[in-house]
Amino acid sequence: GLATAQDQRAMLMPVGRAGGLNASEAVEVVGDRAYVASGDAGFAVFDLSDPAVPRLLGSLDTPGAAQAVQVVGTTAYVADGDAGLQIFDVANPAAPVLLGGFDTPHLTRHVQVAEGVAYVADHTSGLQVISVTNPAAPVRLGGRDTPDWAVSVQVEGNFAYVGDDTTGLLVMDVSNPAAPVLRRTMTVQGWVTDLQVVSNQCFV
Repeated sequence: GLATAQDQRAMLMPVGRAGGLNASEAVEVVGDRAYVASGDAGFAVFDLSDPAVPRLLGSLDTPGAAQAVQVVGTTAYVADGDAGLQIFDVANPAAPVLLGGFDTPHLTRHVQVAEGVAYVADHTSGLQVISVTNPAAPVRLGGRDTPDWAVSVQVEGNFAYVGDDTTGLLVMDVSNPAAPVLRRTMTVQGWVTDLQVVSNQCFV
């Protein structure tokens, strides 16, 4: 399900909870709405205007198993596991509409969209780069294999930061999206399953 929490004196305190989902793989909050990737149950949209009582606005069972979601404007980009990248119009959250999709080579685990380009962490197929300027007909621009399993990605400027499981953090130059160039590999203790870049710092 979905849980909300409040930071009180450096301690997270539960505020509210909403059930009805088999699992919550990832969540993206935009304004007062939460977009939840819910594995085999697809994805759901919640109203958070009252965090104590999250309210389900709508949901949709995607073709695969939703792993992550990013929302840009009224468009939701869903990393949908073995169904690749799925793109939905969520202008009416009660009734998301499928706009298009792209079947990636392997298992879509995470997606980041920047300037009409979707950067997809595609498990054993590394980083896949897809033009989504026309959501009804996405086009692959290029990609680059990674040593292990690409499971997360974030793009800042001309660089894509890829979480590559046991390999660690990969930094790729995507100034030419059709031909990503590996610039640096950073090993970490354990596995990189998610990451966040903030103010020139990468947290893994």
